[in-house]
Amino acid sequence: MSTMFRFTSLTLRPVFELQKALNGTRNIVIPDTPLRLVKVGPTVCLRVDDAYHHDGQIVRQASAEAEQNAGEPNTDDFARSFFFHHAIYGQVLDDLCDLIITLNGTSQHIETRRFEKVWVPVATLRQETERVFNLAHQHFCACKGDAELATWRITALRALDEVVRLSSKRAKATDLIRHADAIRALRMQISDITPEGKYRHRFGSR
Repeated sequence: MSTMFRFTSLTLRPVFELQKALNGTRNIVIPDTPLRLVKVGPTVCLRVDDAYHHDGQIVRQASAEAEQNAGEPNTDDFARSFFFHHAIYGQVLDDLCDLIITLNGTSQHIETRRFEKVWVPVATLRQETERVFNLAHQHFCACKGDAELATWRITALRALDEVVRLSSKRAKATDLIRHADAIRALRMQISDITPEGKYRHRFGSR
């Protein structure tokens, strides 16, 4: 019996960032700190291995949607530790792919896939598109100093994770074009700012 667990970039980002912090480096190559896939009852999560948490540290975990063959009983509770290939991190954090972990007995398969669309009313799509545009332009331009830009970047990344996968079956072509333009604009602004709130490019400073 095989069971597939799907994690989105929205839920994985804080987990990967905590793992990166525990590794003591800003660029993940091959992490020293494993991630742990845990299932207790109906709840499945991916989190930094408990053994690597410090006292008082907040446990960040990503929840998953499980898919298994119809008619088969739920899998037993389990806990498994993983080290992912470094390419996985870029595909999730930069390309916003979903992470797929498939378990079949004692074997496991890890891959990334393009995110699945989330269908929403067209009014919601338009509202969220404008939110992204505002983040990419008005909010970004209003930031003063590294601290505000660092905070803006965190907010922008979360918005990007949320909005990039939205679509509407009643959307017009102009709605979809504006949505794509908003996502592109926010991606460009995010790419210009480091996690510390500094500009990456010499000519980007204001």
